[in-house]
Amino acid sequence: FDELFENVNIIPWENYISVTDAFPVKGSSLSSKLFSVSDCQKIIKKAVADAGLELSDVDCVIPHQANIRIINASAKNLDIPREKFFCNVMHYGNTSSGSVPIALDEANRSGVLKKGDIIAMCAFGAGLTTGSCVIRWNKDN
Repeated sequence: FDELFENVNIIPWENYISVTDAFPVKGSSLSSKLFSVSDCQKIIKKAVADAGLELSDVDCVIPHQANIRIINASAKNLDIPREKFFCNVMHYGNTSSGSVPIALDEANRSGVLKKGDIIAMCAFGAGLTTGSCVIRWNKDN
């Protein structure tokens, strides 16, 4: 076992700094400000607008599967029917950066996606990043 780690430089635990030390915040937490429901809404709205579409044109939303509360609140606040939000977080939990591609694959394999569907996807993560895109599904089921 030791030979597996003989060339690995391990940083002692006491040399790590906490997120709160690196990003001091008073009041609400940094993560709740940056990765709140409103951020998911903003990036979906921007991606849809940048694609020259309206929110009503979206057939399916595949959001980051962080938790069901964020997904439900996003649907409500975007005024997109909850049924258009593909959700599998209850089956797998938060799979981090894999959540959107896993959900896209599952939506495809389960027959949710139809050729010509407009799909909005959004993700956010602990690296203080967000991303979104809109695609037209061109695959036949």
